[in-house]
Amino acid sequence: MSSHNHLQRFDDSMNIISDAVSAVLKHPLPTDELDPRGYRLGYKSLVMLGSRTDWLDPHAILAMMYASYGWMPTVLKLRQDWEQSARELGQLVTSLRICARSKEEIFRILTHAGERGTLLSVNRSVVGTSKLLHFANPDLCPIWDKIIATRFGYSASGQSHNSPAAYLSYSRAIHAWLDGHPSEIGRLAALAGEDVGPLRRVEFALFLAARIEGQPLDGPEKD
Repeated sequence: MSSHNHLQRFDDSMNIISDAVSAVLKHPLPTDELDPRGYRLGYKSLVMLGSRTDWLDPHAILAMMYASYGWMPTVLKLRQDWEQSARELGQLVTSLRICARSKEEIFRILTHAGERGTLLSVNRSVVGTSKLLHFANPDLCPIWDKIIATRFGYSASGQSHNSPAAYLSYSRAIHAWLDGHPSEIGRLAALAGEDVGPLRRVEFALFLAARIEGQPLDGPEKD
């Protein structure tokens, strides 16, 4: 699928995200169904781990790769060049943190990472890499997965969503939505947690909207 086709899927992204947020606010799940497996606590722990990781140490980055993959139903498979991939990921995380206040610079860095293949560093998966990037930079990098991708027209049975172009389009869309809907962010705190940032609150709403609609879910996010 071309980059243009990926972009077209996000033409109506503001309405798609708003509809999901409205759905979870109007039809909240019972407290005991909101987080049946303790994912919110696990999320906070992984963010804490990401903040403490030495992003110059390939082995520390490898440990973070394994930890991030704990949120997925598959097992991390190491390639022979894992150390080089870890170094590239560490450089990417560091660059994003340096440019945290400039969204256009963030998107430029992510675009370059996509062109170089760095966004496929974790299991040759943009989905897996997005998780690691999020736990390292929870206010900058969104988590991208199949469940959320289906809301933007991607097939639930294919892998067309697992591409750098799709992730970049989604990243721009969710940041644009956050910029234009500040009032809704606070209302989502009751669902995701007061100490969870705006980016994750909206992602959690997109995920919960799928549950409300009866979409089968195997975990917090699937590859």
